[in-house]
Amino acid sequence: MVDNSLLNYIKDSLERGFREDYIKQTLIDQGWNSQDINDAFNQVHGYGRDQPHPHEEHPHAPPQHQEQSTPENTNKTTTQTEPTQQQIPSKRTTGITVISSLGILSAVMALLLGAISLGVGAFIGIGSDILPMGPENITAPAGVEGIGFLLNIMGFVYIIIGVVGLVGFYLLLKMKKIGWIIIILIGFLQVASFLMSFLSSFNILEIIYNTPVIVLWIVIIVYLYMKRKLFV
Repeated sequence: MVDNSLLNYIKDSLERGFREDYIKQTLIDQGWNSQDINDAFNQVHGYGRDQPHPHEEHPHAPPQHQEQSTPENTNKTTTQTEPTQQQIPSKRTTGITVISSLGILSAVMALLLGAISLGVGAFIGIGSDILPMGPENITAPAGVEGIGFLLNIMGFVYIIIGVVGLVGFYLLLKMKKIGWIIIILIGFLQVASFLMSFLSSFNILEIIYNTPVIVLWIVIIVYLYMKRKLFV
């Protein structure tokens, strides 16, 4: 099935006088598949491949009004005829779909982990308050309150990461520029935190554990940078 945004863009471009080869090249530059473009042209009504375009001469075409060429008219004409980035429908690639889907799944897991941490932290905090009031005057083990507080902090951090990641990857899936910016920033923060940890502690086990994650983030950053023109 041909994408409706692709059909509408082709119809609008043809009605505005753009040639078919120019429209095709513009769409290809934006990441659209040649077969999808050809299928869309086959479904477009109004201008067939054998029919003349408005800018081509034919017997029944009305004469075009010629204005005197001035800098103001030239700039005005260019502004009215050249398609803008917002008018070109962006094609989501398989790589972007995979990155967005896995990112959304990771964000949901972070939210669940944050909720569990908050719940356990709250339970420990309540338990430490109740134990001294028991019939045998049992006291809570030393450090339990600190563990509960630490779990609460971790829970809040995971929830913030989950919310930001969920919003960022969802907007990335929708091919929005703001989503692209959010994920690029998250990637740079991940890489920077790893480098700071590496330079400060030089823990071999931590390096082995975090290296695949950092390499994955570097690949994501490079790939999204290469596809930056697809986001609007």
